[in-house]
Amino acid sequence: MMDFHVLIITGVMIVLDVVFGFAGAIKQKDVQSSKLRDGLWHKAGFVGLIGLAYVIQYAAAHAELGFEVPSVMAVCVYVIVTETVSVFENLCVLNPNLVDSPLGAIFRKASKVEAVELASAGLDVADDAPDTASGDAR
Repeated sequence: MMDFHVLIITGVMIVLDVVFGFAGAIKQKDVQSSKLRDGLWHKAGFVGLIGLAYVIQYAAAHAELGFEVPSVMAVCVYVIVTETVSVFENLCVLNPNLVDSPLGAIFRKASKVEAVELASAGLDVADDAPDTASGDAR
């Protein structure tokens, strides 16, 4: 059974990303409703993916497959990692000094590792990269 706290943490990370993305757009005087809408649709996709994973996990448990499918946890971990990187990028818009900080170095390295892992899995990461320079609230 999945720990409910993971869903809460996932939700908090999604909200933080929207809040700090919007704050960055305000700071840059680049608030655009179309970008906010796109970002919110992106978040809705994450929520839908979590819902789908829950249905798959629930069905697998009740179909007596002989094994458990930890799909909700895997999806939530992916969303948390993605949102953590995006929140940090949005915070860099608010405080550019973070880019060259030791934490910034860790995130730069983590982003490269994540991109390599996703590319090796056949996923294109170019379309999913947050556009923090223009205040994307994803």
